[in-house]
Amino acid sequence: MKHAPSWPCPDNDEEAEPLKWPLAPVVLCLAAGIVAGDVLGVHWAAVAALAAGLTFVCVWKKHARSIALGTLLFLGGWVDLLGDKEVFSARDLHVVLTPESHLATIEGTLAEAPRERFVETKRGTESRFSSLIDVQRIQLKGEWKPAEGRVFVQTPAAPPLELHRGRQVQVKGNLGVPEPPSTPDMLDFREYLAHQDIHFQMHTRGLEDWHLAENGSRKAAPLSDRFRDWAMVEFQGNLPPGDQNVMLLQAMGLGWKAGLMDDVAKPFMQSGTLHVFAISGLHVALIAVMLVALLHGVGVPRRVCGAVLIPLLWFYTAATGWQASAVRSAIMMSVIGAGWMLERPSNMLNSLAAAAAIILVWDPQQLFQPGFQLSFMVVLSMGLLIPPVEEWRKRIFRPDPLLPEELRPRWQRWFDEPVRWITMNAVTSFAAWLGSLPLIAYYFKMITPVSLLANLVLVPLSSLALMSSFGSLLLAWCPPIAELFNLAAWLLMKWMVASSIWFAELPAAWWPVIKPGPGIFLSFYTLVLSLFAVQWKSPWRWRLAAVAGVTLISLLGVGWQTQRESIRLTVLDVNGGDAHVFEGGRHFPSLIIDAGSDAGYENALNTYLQSRARRSMPQLLVTHGDVRHVGGAPLLIKDYDVTRLITSPVTSRSPGYRDLVREWSTNSHEHLIITNGSRLGPWEVLHPAATDKFPSGDDNAVVLRGEIRGVRVLLLSDLGRSGQRVLLERHQDLRADIVVTGIPAKEEPLMDDLLAAIAPQVVIVTCALQPATEQARPELRERLKQGPWAT
Repeated sequence: MKHAPSWPCPDNDEEAEPLKWPLAPVVLCLAAGIVAGDVLGVHWAAVAALAAGLTFVCVWKKHARSIALGTLLFLGGWVDLLGDKEVFSARDLHVVLTPESHLATIEGTLAEAPRERFVETKRGTESRFSSLIDVQRIQLKGEWKPAEGRVFVQTPAAPPLELHRGRQVQVKGNLGVPEPPSTPDMLDFREYLAHQDIHFQMHTRGLEDWHLAENGSRKAAPLSDRFRDWAMVEFQGNLPPGDQNVMLLQAMGLGWKAGLMDDVAKPFMQSGTLHVFAISGLHVALIAVMLVALLHGVGVPRRVCGAVLIPLLWFYTAATGWQASAVRSAIMMSVIGAGWMLERPSNMLNSLAAAAAIILVWDPQQLFQPGFQLSFMVVLSMGLLIPPVEEWRKRIFRPDPLLPEELRPRWQRWFDEPVRWITMNAVTSFAAWLGSLPLIAYYFKMITPVSLLANLVLVPLSSLALMSSFGSLLLAWCPPIAELFNLAAWLLMKWMVASSIWFAELPAAWWPVIKPGPGIFLSFYTLVLSLFAVQWKSPWRWRLAAVAGVTLISLLGVGWQTQRESIRLTVLDVNGGDAHVFEGGRHFPSLIIDAGSDAGYENALNTYLQSRARRSMPQLLVTHGDVRHVGGAPLLIKDYDVTRLITSPVTSRSPGYRDLVREWSTNSHEHLIITNGSRLGPWEVLHPAATDKFPSGDDNAVVLRGEIRGVRVLLLSDLGRSGQRVLLERHQDLRADIVVTGIPAKEEPLMDDLLAAIAPQVVIVTCALQPATEQARPELRERLKQGPWAT
């Protein structure tokens, strides 16, 4: 019997010619049209009419067909996106609802199985789950209306087993438009959902707000969901419940991300190896290779192998939640597999373009998803960059061609295969790192040079762990052997966790960076393609590389200098608390004023500091003992190497505040006590004085005023009414251009006399929906509408 080569088997010798990438220009034109549609808008009917005109040109004007066809594809992508975003139905949630929040009940179908995650709270580790519901009707103010649209639902509980894809449910909660980001540097969750055609978000109190609809209560779970649940149990085996390594194996093999908690994911992210937990081409290729080897080993013909494998790959893609990287890999493997079945030569780059075209035609908004971008760019970079780098590698490690193989020293021949394996993996790691570098900087605000080494260790370990896990599934009928595979996978995952921590802690393993702009993206990828893509034969290649290199260095230099010169005060929304970040550039020392609550720190302050490429913030000022201002301080001190704690001399009854000061003093760190008249860089302390002792903690809050480049800023924290009166009596001149205040627990901020003395141009009030004491009352809103700041 003729032995078939392993599948997939792309041939990289001659496939790199541009003529063998017929789908590449198709994808480029489609993607350009989708981007234009997102940026420029324009009604879809007008673009469709223009496309129809170009279709006529394609038919009748022979010499203009190439240009017209490319333009037609461009407009096709444009129309596809606009049609996907257009509201056609009177039942659409955009028509039924207003942007304000509503207490509502929705009825519909679960679009996917609930996604669980674990979070650390003061009460320990707690479960949360999110769901996507395709709405069929909605109840507002007791009246049911037909509705259409998809809603993102968040619930503070563990998902019950009866919730699965396709189940009819009724859910009650607060329904509204997702909140925008607190600052432009942070993730825009509203935009992220909008690119999935999700424009409304619901918050529920818990499982008491969930009910099974009568017509869907007996519907069985889909086969893919039942397979995933069964595989989760098999991965667990006889290992202890809740074991971290088992949960990570379930995340890596089945896409169950609940066990990938922040403290566990952090070293993988910092070592640049978090991608091993994404259901990607690595997983799909491993499954394909394992099953081909198994079927081919028992004599199954090639065409039968392909006919069995392709449905199994799509089943696995469905069982892992239809992740973009898995869909891309399944499409690409299906294209390659079909060619392999028919004994046709395969082309990885053309198969990649085919996968991209299919996905973009089906769902054009996938182009804006981080998973889609990272997945395709990494594979594209590997396809373009590995061949030339591999040629350099072969030249460096090529033995003497005039020396017969049998005359080479034995030790050299022993090392040939290990050296080849290590260098080939190093080339692959370098290509993937280079292709994903700007995207990693954009989405994760860091670059990870250590990933070039870390991937050489963790990718083989993850491959072996995956093979062991899937081996336990294939041999589930023989529990003793399946248990051995489970133990092997557990041990490999333990080594992966230890390795990721070790690599992340190496000097200069990772660097935080500011989110790069479009100019850096364009110049970087132009430079990389000019230097490494030998398939590009243009005589302008090296000149273009020089221009791109100079442009990239110039943009990076300008960005660095701008950051050094800029002075920035950021007021963060931390859900009822306060957290202000003052960045003085090279002019003043940076300062954090309050850290918010523990949850506020994780959700807002920490995220913001990461987006600003901060690894340390040496100074922390705690204005008073409110838990919503001081609760996140211990986490901030731990994560950002705070070396100076600044407080007022006034004592506080807050346990959290007292514990913070006591622990700080015990560790002999610098503790600076400020009072009325003290200075902190550009900031002058206006309140409290050393002799002030108000019964309410809010009245003891530190008040700062700073003048920065001619602009006066007054920070009042949660200053209560008694503190406001003393502030007025103590200082004759309180004028400021901008005033920032929180909400005192029992009183209103900015009483009329104080507001008149400040005479601000801009008033910023930090408030929240919960708790009720942190809400900006209607009376306050009406009072603040009177004045020049109201405009």
